[in-house]
Amino acid sequence: MVDVGSTPDESFGTVDLETFDLTENDDFIPACKNALIEIFKRYDEDGDGFWSPQELDAYCIKCNGQPFDAEDKADLRDTYDTNDKGWLTLQGFLDLVYSQTEGDNTETWRDLKKNGYNQKLELVQQF
Repeated sequence: MVDVGSTPDESFGTVDLETFDLTENDDFIPACKNALIEIFKRYDEDGDGFWSPQELDAYCIKCNGQPFDAEDKADLRDTYDTNDKGWLTLQGFLDLVYSQTEGDNTETWRDLKKNGYNQKLELVQQF
C-alpha cells in the first residue's frame, strides 16, 4: 500500500496504486484520459491547443515545484508532438504522461492529485 500524499491534506489515503492502473490496452482508461484533457485545457490559457513555454512551466511548477530546465524542454520537443514553434500539443502531453505512467504510476497519481483529482478521478478541487 502506498500513501501518495506528503501530508494528510494532500493524501488519497492508503490506495494500492500497483493494482489501480491508469492504463489499459496501450491507452489511458477513459476517466484518466478525460482528466488529463481537462488539465491540458486548464493550463492552455490562450486556448490555442498548444502549451507555450510559460503554460508548460505553470504545469511543471504545480506538479514538481519548478519548471523543466532548457535541456528537458529540448528533449520534450524532440520526443513528443509539438507545433512548429516547439510548443507541446495535447497529443504530446498525453504521450508524455503515458510514458511517465508506464515508468511510475504513482508519479502520475501525484500529478492528478495536485491538479484537484481524487482517487476516483473526479475533479474535487476547482481552480
